[in-house]
Amino acid sequence: MRTLALVLSAVLLTLISTQVSAAVDKTPQSGHVCKIATGYGTAIGRGKTALQAKENARLECGDKMIDQYVAQRRTIPDSVKDDLALACVNLECQ
Repeated sequence: MRTLALVLSAVLLTLISTQVSAAVDKTPQSGHVCKIATGYGTAIGRGKTALQAKENARLECGDKMIDQYVAQRRTIPDSVKDDLALACVNLECQ
């Protein structure tokens, strides 16, 4: 009977610790944050590394600029496409 109780408690403890570690993995990592402010708004990128956070912020910045341009003018002429695509590439985190 003691052996059975010991085995069950070990299994229960293992299950509890597994659920706790799974819950911890779902919480946002402290990681890195990059903010890029432009006239079209502020893009915030998050990532496990500083480079990944910067990349995510630049992508969001480009998306916001394109969305704003389309909202104002409805179409994007070919002469402007490259400018919009590369507008946030050289911006740095603030």
